[in-house]
Amino acid sequence: MKRIMAILLAAMMLIIGAAAAFGEEVTIWRKGDSGEEVKWIQTRLIELEYLEGEADGNFDEETEKALIRFQRDNYLLATGMADEKTMNVLATAERKATNYMTDQVEYETEAYDMYYAPTGNAMVATTAMPLAYEAKTTAWDMPEFNTDEYTVFDSNRFLSTRTAPLSTFAADVDTSSYAQFRRRVLNGQAVAADSIRIEEMLNYFSYDYKQPEGNDPFGVTVEYADCPWNGKTKLLQIGIQAKSIQDDERPAHNLVFLIDTSGSMEGEDRLDLVKRAFLLLLEELDPEDTVSIVTYASNDRVVIEGVRAGDKTLIMEAISELEAHGSTNGSAGILRAYEIAEKYKKEGGVNRILLATDGDLNVGVTSEGDLARMVEEKRKSGISLTCLGFGFGN
Repeated sequence: MKRIMAILLAAMMLIIGAAAAFGEEVTIWRKGDSGEEVKWIQTRLIELEYLEGEADGNFDEETEKALIRFQRDNYLLATGMADEKTMNVLATAERKATNYMTDQVEYETEAYDMYYAPTGNAMVATTAMPLAYEAKTTAWDMPEFNTDEYTVFDSNRFLSTRTAPLSTFAADVDTSSYAQFRRRVLNGQAVAADSIRIEEMLNYFSYDYKQPEGNDPFGVTVEYADCPWNGKTKLLQIGIQAKSIQDDERPAHNLVFLIDTSGSMEGEDRLDLVKRAFLLLLEELDPEDTVSIVTYASNDRVVIEGVRAGDKTLIMEAISELEAHGSTNGSAGILRAYEIAEKYKKEGGVNRILLATDGDLNVGVTSEGDLARMVEEKRKSGISLTCLGFGFGN
């Protein structure tokens, strides 16, 4: 019960901290609101040629659609709601912006080839840039594209155990929702509603769950407490714990570090963070474990293969010298990593590829379905793959 209440309190503190990060009082105008502020928003949208008609002070669907178009053209979160940042941009905007990536659909393919350097995913300014956009920005104040997106997510509703007595437990644990939430709050940034995954926030923390006994596959810890917001119900926490393996019982490891070194991986929260992560992992390996490093950008490259984890200096130097450049031929790197993993496979051991990437594949096999089927097929041979996501922007 104490653990459940502690979790609830921690969640409440996180929400309070988020509100504090954005100020004591934050007003956001949205569809259904009315008043002088809404009338001002409509007036500005009309002046900027995003809205037709008269400003009546009622935030209707047409106002929402106009605001979304304005937000997209000005590289804001396209929520259709007028938050503080949107209001500030509305107040200073002088004319309708030209967002060539959304307005000039017929030039979509040409725009990609024209504005993205062939050696990476970073935008570059060129003399062929549309004049309207060139007049609005310069090479040093060009706005950063916001390509963060999340699948729409709805929390499970409460179900009666009389009609739904069965539950399932996932074998894997995702924790990225809490990490993203914490980073955005500490940076004073808005938190996208669909980025919140309650189970990932709970799974982020470690718990002292009961170990399995005898031949049991896992231990079970159960606690329950009163529900703070509904006195007629209880909150139930069920934790399962597999057997902890002692260091002297750990099987031999054959690991392939598959690292995305394309241009989009440049930055302290991407390739630099990948390097630090793998250097930390290296400290946890036994001397006789095997480490290989494969990178991919425009092409795949085997940096080192079949090196004993005990040869730390060689591995550390190989990791430290990695640089980000080029496009993203991820499928070629994955195929090469499987080839190396198979070559140094340890029977009865852990044979795993650790893929570190920002997720942007633009050369070779890029279909998520095709990649998933390839990984499933390779898993049958005893070689697993773990994907580690870095950075923002999908």
